[in-house]
Amino acid sequence: MKTVIAIVVLSLAAVSWGQTTRPTTQPTKGRPDPEEMMRQLLAPRRAAPPLTPLPDVPTTNESRVIAAPRGGQPNLIREGTIIPKRVGRLVRTADGQAEFRFEADGQAMQDPPMLIMPNLNLMQMENMVKNSSQNLKFRVSGTVFEYRSRNYLLIETVVSVESEPQGVPRPERRGRD
Repeated sequence: MKTVIAIVVLSLAAVSWGQTTRPTTQPTKGRPDPEEMMRQLLAPRRAAPPLTPLPDVPTTNESRVIAAPRGGQPNLIREGTIIPKRVGRLVRTADGQAEFRFEADGQAMQDPPMLIMPNLNLMQMENMVKNSSQNLKFRVSGTVFEYRSRNYLLIETVVSVESEPQGVPRPERRGRD
């Protein structure tokens, strides 16, 4: 067994000593000589075209700002959570998306605005806002979805708060099932 190991070691050593290529300290052929290299480095360069300025971008977009709690993570609501009868307003973001901003509930007041997923209830809200001269509040119920650190709300029921009689809430309209 020892002889087999010795033979293997010696054969590997012979192969490594028998290499024909050795490292060289001479420059390889085909490279420019140092004088040519200096001429290239010292040659005047063409001026680069000037940079074109970017269009003005709004410095803040308050509809996209989500208050971050102490941990640094945005205050998100878990996907699948049911939002029951919350009051808020329909607002458009700077890029035109529909967003629901919750009214302060007097408790934690940490609910971030949610983008509204398009459906017939959103269309109904938009029509009500368009036909009204006042800033409408809505009472909505729906399901929360999450995508790329942002909450989305699929509204299932919607009622205009101003159209409710004082003290007696109107029955909610259901979207098409």
